[in-house]
Amino acid sequence: MLNKERIKNIVLSFFSIIALFFSINKFLKLKNNYFYNAFSTNNLVLGILLVVFFYIYEKSKDCKIDKSTKIMALIFAIFMLLGEVLSEAKTYFIIFNFLIAFILSIIKVIGYYSIFKVILYYIEYGLKKIKIKELKPHKEWGKKIIRKFNEHPFLFSLLTILIFWSIYIIAFYPIVLSPDPSFQIKQYFNVPNKYADWVIMRDPNVYMTTHHPITQTFML
Repeated sequence: MLNKERIKNIVLSFFSIIALFFSINKFLKLKNNYFYNAFSTNNLVLGILLVVFFYIYEKSKDCKIDKSTKIMALIFAIFMLLGEVLSEAKTYFIIFNFLIAFILSIIKVIGYYSIFKVILYYIEYGLKKIKIKELKPHKEWGKKIIRKFNEHPFLFSLLTILIFWSIYIIAFYPIVLSPDPSFQIKQYFNVPNKYADWVIMRDPNVYMTTHHPITQTFML
């Protein structure tokens, strides 16, 4: 018997299949031929996955998924779409230049979101089930350390890491910098660097590359 919840899970299962196996860029190039090429040869696999997704969504429909997990799943879904489009089409503009591409993008985001939401939920559920044996030190100083950690877990961990890393911080003062960030900083200031020598530059006067994420380079 089909009810609203089952119909919703069937739709989400289709969307999940589209998210994983549907290429917006190839569809825009091949149009109707793309459906035949993409789905006719893999119909058995896609059919099995459709049933699997439906089963998973049915089993998890009563799960209480918190807001932070949903936000994280949405972020992952958007990143998956943008990464896929940029990798295949080399530009994000196809999403907004074609109405059908925009609609398919929304469908893919919903599909990815559904997948990530369930995955993140079960990861969190599994971690909560892990029972960590409570440390019970016999020495008084050990008890004080455990108590301080329980009272200030973040600050205690931060100070501990800084203490153990202090020898490197002092030895390499004023900064600990591996080769990659140093070349990224060169890219930001448009200074010739080895990464620019490894690629075909779109502009001979621009030394920024995608060897590292642009946003990370900007932050550095």
